[in-house]
Amino acid sequence: MTQYYTLKDRFWYDMSELYSVQKNALNLLPAIANESGDRQLQNLVQQATQDMQQHMRDLEQCFKAENIHPTAVTGDTVMGLRQEHALLDATSATHAQILAYDFHALARIFSYQVAAYRAVTDIARLLGDTQCEQTLQKDLQHVEDFSRQLEQMRSQIGERAGVGA
Repeated sequence: MTQYYTLKDRFWYDMSELYSVQKNALNLLPAIANESGDRQLQNLVQQATQDMQQHMRDLEQCFKAENIHPTAVTGDTVMGLRQEHALLDATSATHAQILAYDFHALARIFSYQVAAYRAVTDIARLLGDTQCEQTLQKDLQHVEDFSRQLEQMRSQIGERAGVGA
């Protein structure tokens, strides 16, 4: 387990973890979108991917302002989802089952991001890093908006595909 000596140490570790999770998620999102077969979901995930790429650039700017480089952190969230996805692909799952899993995976990725962004935004505020705090707050808003859109879409697509909403 990583040991933190100061709140600032914790902040940079959490920022690195968020950065790593986003980097790993960018590899998983296109596969989820493509296999869904739903154009609306594909468009939403494509927009989320572009937003996530911008969020990573924003995180890089926070790191750069302090002359810090993100530390590679193994994100169990996305790695676990990848393993579960591979297991699902190896079964004879129906399209509705795959779609339900994909929504579950997206919800987990973005729920993690909401919690992580809230935490690092709060710590940035406590540390008095106004510029980074404002950037993180903006990105948090994007992630929360996406999560709401995803939930609305889950119900709509789920009904069409016969997936319990």
